[in-house]
Amino acid sequence: MKHRAAGTVGFFLVIVLLVSIFVSCAGGRENGKATGDGTDLPGSGGYDDPDNYDSLEARKLVPDDLPGMDFEGSTFVMVAQTMHKDDLLVEEQSSNQVMSAVYSRNRMIEDRYHVSFELIDFPYEDMNAFVQQCSRAGEQAFELLFGQAVANGYLLMDDCLMNWYEIPYINFNKPWWSECNITDLTYEGKAFSVVGAVCLSALYTDQCIFYDKTLAASYELGDLYEIVDAGDWTLDKLEELTKSIYIDVNKSGGRDLEDFYGLVMDPHGDLDAFMWSCGNKIMDMSSGKPELVLRSERIIDLCDRLKEMCYATEGIYTDVNYVGEYGYAEGLGRDMFRNGKCVFCTTTLNSSLQYFADIENYGIIPYPKWNEAQDNYQTLVGGSHDVLSVLRCAVDTEMIGIITEVLCAETWKTVEPVYYDVALKVRGVRDEDAVRMIDLIVDGRMFDFGYLYDMWYGWSFCFERIINDERLSFEVYYAAKSEEVERHYQSIIDKFEEYF
Repeated sequence: MKHRAAGTVGFFLVIVLLVSIFVSCAGGRENGKATGDGTDLPGSGGYDDPDNYDSLEARKLVPDDLPGMDFEGSTFVMVAQTMHKDDLLVEEQSSNQVMSAVYSRNRMIEDRYHVSFELIDFPYEDMNAFVQQCSRAGEQAFELLFGQAVANGYLLMDDCLMNWYEIPYINFNKPWWSECNITDLTYEGKAFSVVGAVCLSALYTDQCIFYDKTLAASYELGDLYEIVDAGDWTLDKLEELTKSIYIDVNKSGGRDLEDFYGLVMDPHGDLDAFMWSCGNKIMDMSSGKPELVLRSERIIDLCDRLKEMCYATEGIYTDVNYVGEYGYAEGLGRDMFRNGKCVFCTTTLNSSLQYFADIENYGIIPYPKWNEAQDNYQTLVGGSHDVLSVLRCAVDTEMIGIITEVLCAETWKTVEPVYYDVALKVRGVRDEDAVRMIDLIVDGRMFDFGYLYDMWYGWSFCFERIINDERLSFEVYYAAKSEEVERHYQSIIDKFEEYF
């Protein structure tokens, strides 16, 4: 196994946590290729009960249905973001159990198929230029790309990517693939960016809410886990519990970073996450074609509510000018919570190990629903997560298909349980109820076609732009941007339709 760093070394994201089942998705196979037509696959070994996938031994019983093959020492090169590199390649056995599981997974695959893994990593802002250069040269310089979710659409528009349905041995009907690959990311039998279990970042970047259990008890906020379980964790309830909790710590007479709040939210992605948690989508695929469905009375009301909560509610705070400890304009809620300056904060699941390891008594709950009538809690996965893609000029699609499939299968079977049982259950949570909450968070993940192909030209980040600008309302912003955004999404749809 080899590792090559490329470009500037970015912020190293501590390997974290968790897991949930990648729900078995609809999709068949034809001539060794995924078809996505809902046909059940043969050779499932009779093991088709997702409710039993919690057991490590049960997971091992699910066959990958891959052929025996000897790739005669070939190198399988992966390209990934620097901050996610340890999800993919670990050079030697480690005392860290998660890293050890990644190492063992790779060694098993290397021995089984006589391949050698190599990784080239970039800061995400430099990665696409490398991929585009390889594509234009017609050079298969690597086998598998772990692209940045929101930015990967540029590679589709530049004709760099191959349709996954052309790659043999990819079986989207297996539990190590997200069902979104069929339901939300496939159009006209084509998918260019997909999510599999080997994309661990699609788990630990899930948006959620942390709260200080000691402070919640002192303010007599009730049993929050019971509220969630009853389906009553709504935007109204979040506001009700937090709006009056405020202490002007520095006696400045105004709200600022030195004060204490009921809820603190980062002014960027944490605000955008409410769009999905409250039951909205940018694009709906139920008709078989991507359709823009964002604008509704609910989305207008939600945007107005959040704006009022952030800037006209004493106990709820955000600050568009905040800059975190690494120089990025993110992490406000996380940092305030870590410093004991709020009861609740919005952040992502990886905060449990990366930032909150020294906090003794916290709970984890999903983002709220719009109202009690909404069926499920829904989770936005942060836009920095990985998606899988293959160069259109790739030649050895047989090796790419087999090794990608086995990487996802073995991650699901051997790495994810270690994340869940060791990293998360033992170190990342403080009670068994929190484990159940994490299952709700991960099971509710949304992969919206309109988000994945946003490229910063769509609607995915409109909430943060509107809420942080006192001059804007949803209707004003929508009227100003709708033609431009519709053209952008139509260009994506056209590219899918033009591909052959």
